[in-house]
Amino acid sequence: MTRSPWGEDMKVFTKGRESGPLTYRDWKDIRKPFHGRAASGRVMNSREAWQAALRRMLILGTFLVAVCWIIALCVVAAEGLDGLYSLVGAGLAAIITYPLCVIWIPFWRMGLAERYLGLPEPGVLVSADEAGLAIGERAASWRDLSLEALYLKLDADDEPILERLTLSGAFEGVSLDLELIENGRDIVGYIFLRLCPEPPKDKA
Repeated sequence: MTRSPWGEDMKVFTKGRESGPLTYRDWKDIRKPFHGRAASGRVMNSREAWQAALRRMLILGTFLVAVCWIIALCVVAAEGLDGLYSLVGAGLAAIITYPLCVIWIPFWRMGLAERYLGLPEPGVLVSADEAGLAIGERAASWRDLSLEALYLKLDADDEPILERLTLSGAFEGVSLDLELIENGRDIVGYIFLRLCPEPPKDKA
């Protein structure tokens, strides 16, 4: 496959549907959370991936509840008894947040089977560094790799978030999912930064 200078033959899927070539604006948004750190981690099995997602949700829920309580206590300190309404609101936030975490996880887990398609077997080590990419006992330099497809989801502000990618070249057809690999954010982000060049700005 002959690649264009800006990866225009790379397919982009947003929420499961092909969405056309990657724009400069989307490229910038996708890059934001990634720091370009070399990383490695095992492909998790479905139970490990589910437990990791549950931990993330509970940590997020705890953080949000803590923020609510801190704000409420500040209001109480400033307004006296009138601030008790804020404490009640923070308590309701705690009551609502944790069940939402628990309810969301089974629905996330139901979609795992499809997301495992194309991934290396659970337990296989994936490593991305300056030398290139290694998956299990196979390794390839960056010049022998390219991106076949990006899979994106949208956040609350409709900004794209990278979920997974599919490789071509030395690892033709191999997919790597950010949430199904230990340190997946760093690994998949590093691969994206190495293999996805900046699109032309006039196509944003």
